[in-house]
Amino acid sequence: MIVRKVLNNTGAAFLKNAALVSVAALLVLGSSSSFAEDEYPEGCVSCHVATEGDGMPALRLDVLLAKIGHGRGGERTLKVPTGCTRCHASDDQGSAGSLGKLVHLVHFREAADNKFTSEYGGDCSSCHAMDPSTWQAVAKSGERNWDLKVGGAAAD
Repeated sequence: MIVRKVLNNTGAAFLKNAALVSVAALLVLGSSSSFAEDEYPEGCVSCHVATEGDGMPALRLDVLLAKIGHGRGGERTLKVPTGCTRCHASDDQGSAGSLGKLVHLVHFREAADNKFTSEYGGDCSSCHAMDPSTWQAVAKSGERNWDLKVGGAAAD
């Protein structure tokens, strides 16, 4: 009984503090006359654009995926990453592993060449936005930035 009361009080205190932090954040953001423009409005495809050149490695998703033997996604993968969930279901029920788990492992791996953390600060808002109706973080999505044809033939 005492444990339940302590847990209930702790939970209530957490919710009260979370509400206060949320209100404070809204006040600070609301006092700004303008919001910063989203540098990556389409998540993956907004960031992974370079194919190669100017000393930059190939960062476009189809090029990176080809390096690990993955196909180009097929016609049903028009939006990225939402189209990827037909195989990479978040509940691990697809034919491949959960996309969220895979993407987080790649982007937050400990490595000297991990540009997402070393140069971009591992900023979650690069890939995620807040759904104001549910207060849940959602993955940003955009139209794939590569063609499915290789040498004139459709690729998968």
